[in-house]
Amino acid sequence: MFSQVNNLGHPMPNHPGDELHRPDHPEKPNPPVGPGHPEKPNPPVGPGHPEPPVKPDEPITIIVNGVDKVLPAETKQLSYDEVVKLAYPNYSDAPNIVYTVVFSNGPIENKKGTLVKGDTVCVRKGMIFNVGKSNKS
Repeated sequence: MFSQVNNLGHPMPNHPGDELHRPDHPEKPNPPVGPGHPEKPNPPVGPGHPEPPVKPDEPITIIVNGVDKVLPAETKQLSYDEVVKLAYPNYSDAPNIVYTVVFSNGPIENKKGTLVKGDTVCVRKGMIFNVGKSNKS
């Protein structure tokens, strides 16, 4: 019943299929298990993913309420009023209307958050803004 001995000297059962579970043997090397795994890319270094490179003269495309908006390449920041005007071109500073501005996918300085009147935010390509409008009651 036991015809082989493993590396520790313990008997091993002799039954069909042993050739798949045999210990390493110099005359009968183990068959390869399968193709090697592809190399995994190195994880990013630092606290977050690096910012995508932007060419100095390339316009910056952001998304405001689901619509692409193209900004001049030199744009580094947007104010609350500028973001609201991108969402609502007829924006007026009426006291009975409130605009809520939420952003995400921002640069390291401000990855996500909200803007209120008087605030500015650093922008980057692919940043997302959602602007809501409601009546004050």
